[in-house]
Amino acid sequence: MPNNQEHFPESNQFSDSDPRSDIEVKDIVSNWEYANGELVETPSGYYNHSQGADAQLEKQNLLTAMHQRIGSNRFPWTAPGAELPDYVRQGLQEVHKDFTEPPEALPGDVFKVAPPIKKFEGSNRYAPEDEALLQTAGVQQDTLQFTREQLQRSGVFFLNRVGGGEQPLFGVPIPDPDAPGGFFNVQDRSFLTRPEFEKVYRYQQEQAYGLEAHHDPADIQVDMAAFAVLPSPRQRDMHKQGGFGGGRENKYGQARSPFVDLGFVVDHGVEAQVYDNEGFGRRMNTLTIHLVNAHPDYPGLSEMFDPDTTAHDQQYMSAGEFADYFYVPPPDEDQAFGSLRYGLQTRRENAWSDLR
Repeated sequence: MPNNQEHFPESNQFSDSDPRSDIEVKDIVSNWEYANGELVETPSGYYNHSQGADAQLEKQNLLTAMHQRIGSNRFPWTAPGAELPDYVRQGLQEVHKDFTEPPEALPGDVFKVAPPIKKFEGSNRYAPEDEALLQTAGVQQDTLQFTREQLQRSGVFFLNRVGGGEQPLFGVPIPDPDAPGGFFNVQDRSFLTRPEFEKVYRYQQEQAYGLEAHHDPADIQVDMAAFAVLPSPRQRDMHKQGGFGGGRENKYGQARSPFVDLGFVVDHGVEAQVYDNEGFGRRMNTLTIHLVNAHPDYPGLSEMFDPDTTAHDQQYMSAGEFADYFYVPPPDEDQAFGSLRYGLQTRRENAWSDLR
């Protein structure tokens, strides 16, 4: 399992009690609370004992303000209590646009796909299974560059290496009763068919790499990008380095989505490393964040690595790890009400504003 509870705390540090935000709509709450009687909490929200048009209007105003506050916490650049520098707001908007508005996937788009270094005879050799895929479709493999049309014609659905990257995205063998020896050695592969990819995805879901059913992968993606850029590690006794840019993307040039059918390319990159006092840590970048919400059929997709053979700075955080230990979800109605009533930041606004 990817989640290491020995190193990661059980929850992040952000609470509902930071009074730094001055929210004007708190007047709605005070007017309604003190002018119209006692507030009563119900499973569906708050209402007032008082009756009549004024009480109903105030109630509706309050509910509207609560829902507007919840909606505004969808993005760092719309949250009223998130105090972000302009360059951070603009940069996160650009990264989000890359994720959600990718260019058209054209047949002539070129992918650079690295083979496993020194794994097979010759430095430019793919695994026999990969070579068989390409040869069956009559695709030459001399330059390590392939068009989208060539890959699709070969039956390739997912690329296990991105750009010139020698480290596979799926870097550990997985149990497979249909494979020789009972294991699918996906770490040796550069090209995966859809059935092969789905074996890996099912394994990830079983082993808690991915997300729970109640998680919204699009929202996880938004918060992951914000977490990567902002300085706070969101955990006591943890440290983080991060910002805009990207090591893997800069090293290998323009990198495309490993999903062959998708048009996403890395344009505006983010990169982060989070670690504890003992040096245990995880890395994240634009591509790992892209994977979380890249394909509607496979939410929460993550990289996998062997901790015994992978360098510490190449151990990438899974979607499940981020959701369990660092993710700050949008406010619910109770939290939005408290923020309006007392003029506080929501937990998410607090996390997005922490520039320490």
